Amino acid sequence: MTPEISVIIPNMNGIQYLLPCLTSVFAQEIQQDKLEVVLIDNGSKDGSVDSARQDFPSVKVIANEMNVGFTRAINQGIDTSVGDWILLLNNDTVMSAGALAKLLATLREGPADLAGVQPLLLWAKDSSVADSAGIALSPHFRAHDYLHGKPATEAPTKNAEIWGTCFGCALIKRSVFKRCGNLDPDYFAEWDDVDFSLRARWCGYRFMLIPNAHVLHHRSPTSKRDEPSKFIRLRRNQLLTYAKSLPFSMAVSLTFYRFQRDLFMSIHHLRNRQFGAVMKSWKDYFVLLPRMITRRRHLQKAARLSPREIKQQLRWFMSEASKLPLRRSD
Repeated sequence: MTPEISVIIPNMNGIQYLLPCLTSVFAQEIQQDKLEVVLIDNGSKDGSVDSARQDFPSVKVIANEMNVGFTRAINQGIDTSVGDWILLLNNDTVMSAGALAKLLATLREGPADLAGVQPLLLWAKDSSVADSAGIALSPHFRAHDYLHGKPATEAPTKNAEIWGTCFGCALIKRSVFKRCGNLDPDYFAEWDDVDFSLRARWCGYRFMLIPNAHVLHHRSPTSKRDEPSKFIRLRRNQLLTYAKSLPFSMAVSLTFYRFQRDLFMSIHHLRNRQFGAVMKSWKDYFVLLPRMITRRRHLQKAARLSPREIKQQLRWFMSEASKLPLRRSD
């Protein structure tokens, strides 16, 4: 039988998290022949791959010789897998009982424009605290995890529309990737879920939080080892997303705002030894800008919404309304 659900898990030296993650996936109330798990390893040296193969022989392993980045690893998993429903799952997560079935039921029974759903992510160290209830937007197109660090009791009690899904755990239709494209390989990591959510929004799709599905998250144990590079990638990818995926007027104004702000903050960056990283992020941006312009043209051809409609949508999510309880699905 052809699997219906493909679970894509990227990994790099995460053996202490990976095995509990896989255990929770195979404990889900899903027929095993309908489930495939693809592990993409980015050059681990801690025995992650051998342990996964030994304890979970049905897992399909893609072993890269080096760290090719989060986005390229995810793309490898998507291209290798066959399921109609793709679960993007961090290796530092643990799924609660029944979480996958709840996500699948909502996405399967939802409207055609529902691209993906995510559970309520909770802190692994304290499950009473929320880690992410989806991607939220604040002014100047700043993205953040909704309810991060807040009591989990503040989460909606019913399914609710969110602007985008956090890729710590998100179930997305394969057809959406076919229409909108996979993750941008030039991002490497950071802001990849923001970029994808925005591209999907252009194509007329929506996302939803399923608050009664819970997943524990240890929150980026790998990236913490590489903070300077993460800082550069985050700033660079924000700028790349402006250039590629925002309406033209918003892209120009936000890029100019960021440039002015960095000039104004120069002394601060020098004092905090971040000036070189800021300059590197701008240099990388200009190097990659021609590719983003080409991808922007492809996005505009695939778009179902007009720039005006996207602007209205973004302004709503960036406004004070976004601080109110999320849109209920019912």
